[in-house]
Amino acid sequence: MARDLGPEIIALQHDAEARGAQFHLVGDPRVLAGLVTAHDALLVLEEGLFILPDAGARLLEDGAVGRVQPGETGLAAGFERIDINRATAGAMRLPGRLAGNLAELPPDCAVFSALTRIALQAGVAAREVPPDLRNTRQWRLVRDEAEAHALEEDLVRWRLASDFVPTPGRYLGRLGVLSFGPALLHSTSASQVARIASLAALLLASGAAWLEAYLTGLLLCAFAALLHHGAVMLKRVERAMAGLDRPSYWREEALGWAIDLVLVLLLAWHGSTREPDAGLWVHHLFAPVMLVLVTRLLPRILGTGWPAWIEDRLVLSLALAMAAAVGLLGPAIEVAAATLAFAALILHGGRARITSA
Repeated sequence: MARDLGPEIIALQHDAEARGAQFHLVGDPRVLAGLVTAHDALLVLEEGLFILPDAGARLLEDGAVGRVQPGETGLAAGFERIDINRATAGAMRLPGRLAGNLAELPPDCAVFSALTRIALQAGVAAREVPPDLRNTRQWRLVRDEAEAHALEEDLVRWRLASDFVPTPGRYLGRLGVLSFGPALLHSTSASQVARIASLAALLLASGAAWLEAYLTGLLLCAFAALLHHGAVMLKRVERAMAGLDRPSYWREEALGWAIDLVLVLLLAWHGSTREPDAGLWVHHLFAPVMLVLVTRLLPRILGTGWPAWIEDRLVLSLALAMAAAVGLLGPAIEVAAATLAFAALILHGGRARITSA
């Protein structure tokens, strides 16, 4: 419902029709009464209402219901009072037949308020919004531009909180996304920019290996890993805001495996001293490949928590860079690979199998 067809409404129309929905612009509530049939369900959202999509769908899917909240809480948040104890929560699901009552109202009436009273008179059930949604402000009215910007920051924080593992790389990546994410997400390609920057860092790391600047190459790998963590988080937020599922593991971790490949080549190049013999190259590849694979395997054996640090490519790259800085990169690779493999055998103990039967 709107009075004028502005650019935002045109964009909404194109999006709705692209998904197979019909779109009607209604400026007069009496026109709405003619569009809704008795067999329809009428979902009514107050202007400016924000709800996380999954929560909103869950609370409005079970038949006719009007969502309410405690009166004082609702009034302070900008909602309308219903009675002495309750305020609206800005969302209702009504039988389509009730929309016919709008035909009797003047064209300038407040439609949400009118439908609220129509629903109450018709005996539609009033159910309270769960406190966890209200208390975390995941159900609220957005009334001005400042509140909209604050909401964007909250959205990013909520989307990152569900599966966050506090390793150094992920923590710093999350800090960057929380700092710049809301602004970057307006470009709709923030994750792609971060991925391209990470790939550029990997190309520079490969060039550093060719120039035998191994410390620089490892530091560039660490920077690429940090950008990769940020790209993964931005992609999850982008897809969640678009109502899409999280990407598959291989799509999400393709860049992570590219970092592994550059690390392996850089470490093998360090040990080879550019020897042309293929057999010697295989020998120099063995320890780096084992190190990378065991760092991937160990967290899957031991589960979440501190083992996730082992898989963090920022941690691995910086640890190897410190070894390179003191001239012990070669022994560090072999000792780390052997130690982690031995730890996998010892710490696994009686835990469940790695693979399912």
